[in-house]
Parts: sequence; structure tokens; C-alpha cells
Amino acid sequence: MFLAGLQSVGYPSYVSRVPNGNVHGQATGHAGGSGAFRWAFQQAGLRWTPSLCQADTDGDGQSNGLELGDPCCVWTEGSTPAFTTDISIAGLASSTTSRAMPADCAPVPPAPPFPPPRRWFGWYLGWRPPPLTPPPYLPPPPPHVPPPQPSSPPLSPAYPHPPPPSPPTSVASPTPSPPTALLLPAPPLLPPPPAAPRASDVATCLELKTAYQSASCCGATLDRQTTYQLLPAELASASATTTATCYDLKLAYQSSTCCAASVSQPTAYVVAPL
Repeated sequence: MFLAGLQSVGYPSYVSRVPNGNVHGQATGHAGGSGAFRWAFQQAGLRWTPSLCQADTDGDGQSNGLELGDPCCVWTEGSTPAFTTDISIAGLASSTTSRAMPADCAPVPPAPPFPPPRRWFGWYLGWRPPPLTPPPYLPPPPPHVPPPQPSSPPLSPAYPHPPPPSPPTSVASPTPSPPTALLLPAPPLLPPPPAAPRASDVATCLELKTAYQSASCCGATLDRQTTYQLLPAELASASATTTATCYDLKLAYQSSTCCAASVSQPTAYVVAPL
């Protein structure tokens, strides 16, 4: 990297970065012994800038842009320069062009800033850090002083001491008003519960079978609710009612051994419609 920086404008990649760099090749930056244009190109960030174009590196009275065919400093890398003939070497004072500087060149805007050159072996080629300037001295702010508080007015000579506080005035408590009767609406009348089956209504095997069939339990799930009450005979006088399922009716029929008995055989259950 160090040798590449010293031999700038000598390699093909650097030659293509200046206008008509291929005309004189390596001599574009190395002619003249000291290689003044090579160092100027290095300080410009290895690119063609307006300041490098307008400078006269070899001191022959002609700008670098005029000698390299870009007198108005409008050339960009990859494009064709304004002139491609009568090209001289910008770093050699004895090499000049017969072309005069045109008078219709527009003002050239300054080049955008570029990062500093690469660092080799702890120092920068053509760049030194700017000197450090200490910040201006600013006096410290004044200390904060709270504003003065207003003092209380002096007492009157006739009253050397503050007057005694006045006794508190009694406030009559309001007379409570008599409570108002709260009228609530009467609760709705509920229908009376269905009467519980009587103990004398003991079902027969036929009644259990008829209740099972009329509830459409044949082919249905056993947890299906029916429209019948089923209670043991000893609890038939209880006030609670129980809605039987298909399973309850089937279990009562089987537990009463109705499968092998007569249809008129009484069971131990009471069954009644709801």
C-alpha cells in the first residue's frame, strides 16, 4: 500500500482517474524527476478535483486542466475530455500545450469533502491534523440568591400584642327529617310446584315400560331428559320432584325384575307425568 501511494498516476487504475491519462501513461505523474503532479494527485485524494484541475503544479503558467485537455474542469471519470489532442504533461515545466484557455468556462463548484488519505506506518501522506484550539473561556454563572420575602406589617401601638381569637360560633345542626317509607313492588306470584306423587300410586311394570316408550327413549341416549317423575315408593310423599332420564326408567324396569314378570306386577317406584 505504501508503494502504491508513492507511484500514484503510474498504474492503469490511477491513469484512468485523470483526463487523457493514457496519452503519456506513467509519465503523467512521474515526469520531471520530483513527480510534482504525482504528489498533488495524492493530496487531492487520488481523484480529479476542481482544485487540482485549476492548479499549476509544474509552474509553467498553464493549469493542469488546460494541459490535460480539461480547461473548464468539467471532466468526470469515464467520460471523454473536451480535448484529446495537443496534450502536455502537467508535472513537467518544459512540456506545454499550444492551446489557449477558453473564455467561456463556467464557474467550477468546489469539490465535496472527502475522508483523509489512508494511513501508512503511523503518518498521513499530505495530511496533518489541525492544531487543537482550546475553547473560549466562559465565566461561571453567578450564585443563585433567593428573592427577599415580604415581612409582616408592624403591630399597631394600641395593640402591642395580637388580639385574642374570637370564640367559635355555634352552628345549629339541622333537624333530621322523619324517614320516608320505602315502597317496594310486590314480588311476582310464582306458579305452585307440581304435586308430589302419592305412595298409593305405585307403578306397575307396564307403566314403567309405557313411560320409557312414550318418552322416545328407544334408540336415544340414556341421559335424555323425560317428562316423568321417578321416585322410590318410600319417598313418594316428599315435596321434592325429580325429572327422570331414560337411564332412570330403564334401570327401574330392570331392577324390578319386570323382564320375566307379569306386566301387572307392582314395582318399588312411583312414576307420574310432570
